[in-house]
Amino acid sequence: MATVRSRAGRSVSFPPAKPTSAPSVWQRRDGFTFLELSVVVVIMGIVMAVTLPRFTSTFSKATLGGTARRLAGTMAYLRNAAARDGRSYFLNIDLDNHEYWVAVFNEEMDLSQIDFEVEDTYEEMYTEFSDGFAARTRLQKKIEFAEVLLGDGEKIFDGILQIEFRPNGTTDEVVIHLTNPKERFYTVYLEGYNGQATAYKHVFVPEPLPVLDYREPLADPKDAL
Repeated sequence: MATVRSRAGRSVSFPPAKPTSAPSVWQRRDGFTFLELSVVVVIMGIVMAVTLPRFTSTFSKATLGGTARRLAGTMAYLRNAAARDGRSYFLNIDLDNHEYWVAVFNEEMDLSQIDFEVEDTYEEMYTEFSDGFAARTRLQKKIEFAEVLLGDGEKIFDGILQIEFRPNGTTDEVVIHLTNPKERFYTVYLEGYNGQATAYKHVFVPEPLPVLDYREPLADPKDAL
């Protein structure tokens, strides 16, 4: 530490000056070289080539599954609404335009004046219903209704299908198959006797209930009521 004497006779001390050094010629400059950037770009391309197909496949499955679960949820809501309100709700599925909506009977319409042989009868009999849980819904792009199986075994590939949800909890039994361009399928199965709707992650076809023949004798008399 250096000491300097002032004119007033006082000593003033200064810390020693730190030695300065010239910048090293080996010091790295900011930024990246062209070679380093090229390596990073190549690595990112390899990662995207490996992960993007898997991500796309997973997203496609999630979208198809979400569509099926949403349709099943709408059915469950209509089943509860019919029992709560004491009136029927009608779920309309358009297999040509791949959309569905809900309708109710037109209460202001005099049904005795309707000619059921006229094609425009539907617009007179029903009014479209919509609320926070049931609204007209178009399937997401590239997702389609593949086919609909009715309870009697009939298959429907086009047109409009109407499903009635009754106040007593019953409905029309249907099996709806949804698909996408990846040829993956989801199934929405609506049970007729209890109105229960379930989404399955594959093509599901329920087994028909056994038909009892009254002419066949009972195996055991104890089974008779």
